[in-house]
Amino acid sequence: MALYRSLGAAFGVAWPLAGLALVSWYEGDVAQARALFAESLALFQSTGDRRGQTWATHGLGLVAWTQGELADAAALHEQALVLAEETGDRREVALLQIGLGFVAEARGASREGQQRFLTALATERDLGNTWGISMCLEGLVGGILDSQPLVAVHLLAA
Repeated sequence: MALYRSLGAAFGVAWPLAGLALVSWYEGDVAQARALFAESLALFQSTGDRRGQTWATHGLGLVAWTQGELADAAALHEQALVLAEETGDRREVALLQIGLGFVAEARGASREGQQRFLTALATERDLGNTWGISMCLEGLVGGILDSQPLVAVHLLAA
């Protein structure tokens, strides 16, 4: 990455920064994650990398969600969703629907959250992505566990 920086090659710096940002987020260092996602987003924008812009914007949305900044999280996920739809990246579209589902649940908008998870679930099943399917089921169960425990058990058994 240092070589790419010394050459002024933004494309060689942006993706590693985004990867480091995700690791920082997983490790709970949200300040570092936010800074790295923001830096990578600026680089992706400078190179016109729409897929990278989607990824970095999504990452900033994850950071906002983690921090309880739900309005910002929703706005960032929506921005990334538009980019993902433009690039035709079905996997990223489904991931963003899942993220928007969790944000909606956190805002208390259970019906919207459930719809987001169901939309993503259809795509994840079509793609055969078992991790994505499990995330959708987790979201669906979380929204109905208290009110409909039997339905939640059936979803988990699916």
